Amino acid sequence: IDPTLSEKIDSMLLGRKIAKSGYHYPLYQLKNGKQNYKLIIKNIVTNGESTYVEGQQLKSTDPYHLRYLTSFQPHEKIWQENSYITDQKNVFYKHEILDLNYNDALKSIPFDFEIYLYDPLSDRYFYQSHKIDYPNLKIIKKDDNHTFFPIFTSEDQIAFFNTQKLQLEVLNKNPFISDLHRLSPSVFSNGKHIYFFRKYQTFSSTLFMFFSELCSTTSEIRMLNNMPFSQWKKEEDVFIQHPLYKGISLKGSFWIYRNRIFYLPEYGSWTESVFEVRQSTTIDQLRKNQLSYPQAEELLKNTDIFKSVKGKTFSKIKDVQRFCFKNILS
Repeated sequence: IDPTLSEKIDSMLLGRKIAKSGYHYPLYQLKNGKQNYKLIIKNIVTNGESTYVEGQQLKSTDPYHLRYLTSFQPHEKIWQENSYITDQKNVFYKHEILDLNYNDALKSIPFDFEIYLYDPLSDRYFYQSHKIDYPNLKIIKKDDNHTFFPIFTSEDQIAFFNTQKLQLEVLNKNPFISDLHRLSPSVFSNGKHIYFFRKYQTFSSTLFMFFSELCSTTSEIRMLNNMPFSQWKKEEDVFIQHPLYKGISLKGSFWIYRNRIFYLPEYGSWTESVFEVRQSTTIDQLRKNQLSYPQAEELLKNTDIFKSVKGKTFSKIKDVQRFCFKNILS
C-alpha cells in the first residue's frame, strides 16, 4: 500500500510515521473436505477435491500432477510461481485456464518480469492468460535488455502487444520481410539497413528528489541507413563475469564495419545497444577479455572511447505511468 503525498510530506517535514505504507496480506477461506490441505508445489495447495493457487481456486481434475512449465532461472527475471502451470492436460496462468491443450512443444517466454507463452501447434502467443489471436505472428525481440516489450512481426507490419489495452498495436511497416540478420539480441539487419533497440525511463522533477516518481518508460527502434550487412564482420565476443555475483556479467561483441569499430552490448549497458569505439590499449585488453570486471565496467563508462550511436527513430513505444509535464515534452 503506497503512502499518500501528504503522508510523505508529513514524514519528511514533521517526522510522523507513515501508517498506511506496507504490504496487504489477504485471507481466503478454503472449502472443507475429507482430507487436509497439502502444499504440493510452491503457492499451490490441494486436498484432492479442491485446489487453490494463491487463494484462488484452480479447476484441475489432476492436481497431483501439477507443475510449472519452466524452472526458475535467475536470468529469466521472473519467479517460478509467476510462470504457467500445467496438469499435463490443461495450462493455467495463476488460477485462470488458457484456451489451449497442453503439449510438450509449449514455450514460456519471460520478459521484463512479465510472462508470455508460445504454442507452436496453434501458432498463437499468449500474454499471461490472454490469447494474442493474430495469424503469422513472430517474435523477433524476446530479450529484455533494451526494450520494455517484446517486438513482433505480423506479415507486413511490426508491432507490440499493449499489456494495458490487451491488444496488438502496429508500430511501422515490417522492414524484415525479405531478410532478417541478427547481430546481437538488440541489433538486426534486413541486409541494407541496421535496426537497433534502446530504452529509457522518465522521472518527475521535484524540489526534493525523495518525491521523484516514474513518469513513463520508452522503448525505441532506431535505424542506421545504408549500412549493408555484408560489410559487417564480427571480431570478438566479450564475457566478463562479476567476481561475486554469478548472475551479473558484462557481455557483448565487437564488430568491424569498413574501418569503424562497433561494440554491441548484451549486458552491461541498460539503455544503449550500439556504441562506436575509439581504439586504445585498454580496448585491446577488453577485446581479449583480459580486464577485470571493475576495470571493464569503468572503461565502458568512458564516453570518449565508447560513443553511443543514436541513428534516427524508426518507431517508439511510450508507456505512461502517471501524469508528468515531461511526458508531454519528451
